[in-house]
Amino acid sequence: MAMTRHNETMLCAAGLALIAVTGVLLAPGGLLAGLVGLSGLPTLLPAAAPPLGMTARLLIAAAAAVSVGFGFVLLLHLLNRVRRARRRPGVAAASATFRPVPDPVVAGPGAAALLARLEAGLARLGGRPPAVTAELADAVRRISRG
Repeated sequence: MAMTRHNETMLCAAGLALIAVTGVLLAPGGLLAGLVGLSGLPTLLPAAAPPLGMTARLLIAAAAAVSVGFGFVLLLHLLNRVRRARRRPGVAAASATFRPVPDPVVAGPGAAALLARLEAGLARLGGRPPAVTAELADAVRRISRG
């Protein structure tokens, strides 16, 4: 079986879970009993009161393994989403690239004829819209001539 990214993630999660289980099982009994007492678990579940037997240690080890394994997979999933979001253009400022502004469009020799056709079309439709003033039309004519 070839190692894919998914397989590597699961293998790392299993390795970290195994380390968590080993740490819980090798922890001194007093330390584990103190941590359980600080968590407030004995008030909810009287059977969890110290001293802790082997069954309690195995349950704590299993809970540690599950939380560490799922936590690792969740962390990698979130980091992968952030990495993919940064690849998309326009999402992060750091990924923006510099693009020079194109040169302005210069009216060519046919601009005056085009403007005349537009004016004739506007006259047929009832005149110029209110946003296009005579000053603006004159400015366009001057630019197209000059």
